[in-house]
Formats: sequence, C-alpha cells, structure tokens
Amino acid sequence: MALFFSLGCPNCLSKALPIARQVHEKYPEIQVLGIHTRFEGVKFPVPAIQAELRRQGIAFPVVLDVQGQTFGLLEAEGTPHWVMLHADGRVEKSIFGSMPNAIQRIDLTLREWFPG
Repeated sequence: MALFFSLGCPNCLSKALPIARQVHEKYPEIQVLGIHTRFEGVKFPVPAIQAELRRQGIAFPVVLDVQGQTFGLLEAEGTPHWVMLHADGRVEKSIFGSMPNAIQRIDLTLREWFPG
C-alpha cells in the first residue's frame, strides 16, 4: 500500500498518516510505503518531514517524490491518496482522500484480503 502525502496537507497529518501507521501495525504482511510528494510545488525541507514522521511514530519506509513523477505515474488525484497494489505491481484500488467513505473502502479491501 502506498500513501501519497504532504506536510502541507492537514488531513494527511491528522488522518492518513495515523491510519497508515495502524495498517502497518495490524497487517505486517502488507508493505506500507509513504510517498511525500510536492505535486503542488511546495518544497518542505527533509528535516521537517523526518521530524513529523518521528512525532507520528511512523516506522514504515517513506520516500520523497521530489518532481511528482510517481504521483503522475500512479495517477494520484491529490493528497492523501492511497494506492493498494498486489505484490506483482497490479493496482487493486486507487483511493483519494481521508473522509469516511475513502477510509471505508480501504478497510473493506483489507478485510477482503485478510478475512477473519
């Protein structure tokens, strides 16, 4: 599961990163990858990103999408944007947002993948 996020996105910080952390902790079978993107052009310094990740207790890998290329390649719509992939790289779901309907879609997919 990849999560596109940005320090400039309030819902990324308050909802998406904590949810990604919970998924990482609950489903060790899933590789969670954070992708800090600056698709809107705002450049946050790496130390600020690292400080926020430490503050949130994020233990999964996070990469920087400096030019927004991965954002474009996976057709993200904004931040937060979730891309749920199979091990072979096939996209299962691409979900924009952190509102209840987006979170429900993520949860439903996880329950389908890991019933019981």
